[in-house]
Amino acid sequence: MNKRIKATLLMGCIIMAAGFMICIAGAIVSNVNGEQLFADKMENGNGYVYSVAEDKLTGIDITVTDATVNIIGGSRESRIEVINFDENLYYVDNDAAKFTFRESSGYKQVLNFFESGFTFKGVRYIMRFSPPSGEKIINIYLTNKNILKNCYITAGTGKISIEDIQSDATYRFSVLDGSVTMNNVSTESDISLSALESSDLNIVFNSVTARDISVEAAYATLKSQQLSFESGKLNITHGSAQVDFIPLSQYFKLNVNANGKLTVNDSPYTSTYSIEKLPEAVEDPEETETTAVIPSVTIHGRELSVYLTGECFGPSAGEETTTE
Repeated sequence: MNKRIKATLLMGCIIMAAGFMICIAGAIVSNVNGEQLFADKMENGNGYVYSVAEDKLTGIDITVTDATVNIIGGSRESRIEVINFDENLYYVDNDAAKFTFRESSGYKQVLNFFESGFTFKGVRYIMRFSPPSGEKIINIYLTNKNILKNCYITAGTGKISIEDIQSDATYRFSVLDGSVTMNNVSTESDISLSALESSDLNIVFNSVTARDISVEAAYATLKSQQLSFESGKLNITHGSAQVDFIPLSQYFKLNVNANGKLTVNDSPYTSTYSIEKLPEAVEDPEETETTAVIPSVTIHGRELSVYLTGECFGPSAGEETTTE
């Protein structure tokens, strides 16, 4: 073995030893700083836990391709779990006031690192022997001290679940297929859901209160119990809508135009139904009550079955269309 080969091997050993020492030092520093280098074993797979500032977090902005997103209020502690995601295919910004999560659909979209916001996270994620597998999940646990102002979620095919949150937050959902469920949610702002290309979407609203609710979907099955809002628009081309309506306003207008089965408190109607509950006319023209804007609710669909229930649809509630 000549001197050149010996020198090369010696240099290689020195570089390997130096790299090993740097890795150990990095691991020690990360441990001291409370930073998680590798995914930990969790109940539903392997993932990471992010801290949440209870008195500062006001915004959530999530974009995923095919994942389950759960936001649970009333928890004992605030934290965020990111489970079974490929570390090199997502970007996280856990600012104290806002949690942002962006998932890429593949490596081609992260080649342009600077424009996309994705960054190279290390060789340790590429050279591993067991890449992440299983259902991708984001769990966000919030205490009653967390006061949300906005919650924006974009999902391809996945599940979105929001429960036990009483905060005047604006909710914006954009999905393809899957499910959107809200249980025990109250806000004085708006809830909107856009699924313009859906073919298999389930929507559940139970004990939900909002100022305005808007649903735009190509196909959806909507079920609700104690759904209370002031104004709204349900535009579902195909599917069904079961609406247990509790009006927030004393006066309102409601119009249904759908070509599927239509019942109101179990009574059958033709494809249209309308009701108006208006204030009584007064003789004094200066009275502003009669000129106030009356909240409007519309339910439209090309092939949509509609099932309305609620005390507001009683015989004395207003004028309504009847079957022939």
